[in-house]
Amino acid sequence: MKSLLMQFIRWSFFLLWVFSSVIILALLSGTSESLFDLILYFIYFVWLMIGCGFVYFWYEIFEEKQKKIYLIPCGIVIVFFLSSVGVYLHKTYKMRKDYFLYAYHPTNSHHQWKYYFRDDNTLKVHGLYMMREEYNFYDFEMRGDTLFFDKILSYEGLESKVYLKQNEEKTDSTFLIPLDSLFHPVDSLEKMIVGE
Repeated sequence: MKSLLMQFIRWSFFLLWVFSSVIILALLSGTSESLFDLILYFIYFVWLMIGCGFVYFWYEIFEEKQKKIYLIPCGIVIVFFLSSVGVYLHKTYKMRKDYFLYAYHPTNSHHQWKYYFRDDNTLKVHGLYMMREEYNFYDFEMRGDTLFFDKILSYEGLESKVYLKQNEEKTDSTFLIPLDSLFHPVDSLEKMIVGE
């Protein structure tokens, strides 16, 4: 009876660790940066150490009883560990891609949005919040000097679906000018400055 209870406890704790892995993978794939990241990496370290403990523990039982069923938890831990590394590397790759066009609002709005247009037709939007920096990703299309978006993102400073990249000789600056559906400039909306 004691042996059966111990098996139940072992498998229960292991399943609890497996379910917590889903939360870890979700946290690792997040695209914000803050002081919370230090806590996240500490949680990840503890999760990883517990996983290593499970590998050691289940492998010891396997060597003692020579039943392959005890290798399954070892394999699951390794799969989750490799998945977590893959998720983190994919997030890092997604965040660090090169951009060909950078723009920002001249008035430096509340969240200080910055826009990075990348070769794979994704826009990375960077914004500052009280305790964190947030990154969001959207698709766009560029035809000539005109940028097209699927939707208006007014909560992130993109108040039109169409922007035109244009040089102004008198100011010696380049702007992204919001256009309406007839491709006329919308004077009521703010131009964005194209940065270096």
